[in-house]
Amino acid sequence: IWATTQHYADFDVQVRAVLGPDRGGDGRFEDAARFLEQLFLDGLKPKA
Repeated sequence: IWATTQHYADFDVQVRAVLGPDRGGDGRFEDAARFLEQLFLDGLKPKA
């Protein structure tokens, strides 16, 4: 979990360049949080 969130801090300039000017603002953290929640919560949930 730490490594995935640390990426956004360590590679901020690169993340902004990849996301472009429309998505390079503070909203990128909300996008990242949503993605990581889905990745970890859905990945850890037992399959029915």
